[in-house]
Amino acid sequence: MRVGTNTSPASARRQKQGLLSRWLVPMKVEWRAFTQSPPGKRFEERYRRKRNADRPVWRKIMLPALGLLIIALGLILLPAPGPGIPVVLAGFALVAEHFLWAARMLDRCEPPIRSFLQVVARWWKNTTLTMRWVVGVVSVLLVLALGAILITLMT
Repeated sequence: MRVGTNTSPASARRQKQGLLSRWLVPMKVEWRAFTQSPPGKRFEERYRRKRNADRPVWRKIMLPALGLLIIALGLILLPAPGPGIPVVLAGFALVAEHFLWAARMLDRCEPPIRSFLQVVARWWKNTTLTMRWVVGVVSVLLVLALGAILITLMT
């Protein structure tokens, strides 16, 4: 054992927390700033915050490329019910950090999506348990039917 090296479990836990907190603390700060921005202006404000940040070149290249790849994946998933649109929006959120046009597009989309989700949440809260089960079963059946159709078309 080297002199001055503390290998106790508590020391290892502190080192692990240090690595994790170096990653989580900035993410929490960014999330707070994002959620405190008014709806319809969040992505443009995030773009302006990130634009002034000093970041490595690889990050300036890789994140938009990853965002475009996620958008392409989402477009492939669009025919499937459910996952396509959220995946495309996640990709645009990555791209919006680097491009003002994407940030403005997401800012225009956010209020209508937010109001639609509030209507759906209100309906879901006020509906009966039986109706929730019916909606769930019908949704699963639609996904299975679409999968069967896609498999049939691909073979």
